[in-house]
Amino acid sequence: MKCGGLSVEQLDDLHQLVPPAIQEELKKMQCSGCGRARKLQEKFRACSRCEKTRYCSKECQKKHWKGQHKKECKKKDEQEQEEEEKQVSIVV
Repeated sequence: MKCGGLSVEQLDDLHQLVPPAIQEELKKMQCSGCGRARKLQEKFRACSRCEKTRYCSKECQKKHWKGQHKKECKKKDEQEQEEEEKQVSIVV
């Protein structure tokens, strides 16, 4: 399957080359529900719990919450604690 002249495998290879910090910033530029890209001056609403996922509309947010995000969403405090625990286990 091709997408913009690249195969899915080639896109996956390119995705792996992008540093995680940049991947996080790119996620903020598209709707987690429908995948629509954000326009330059447009602001997407963030999940009030994890503050990681972004949505173009309340409808997309509701649909994504019921279908997937509810199972994986964690409060920002829980995320930070898990990250700290991972770093400690790597050092030890």
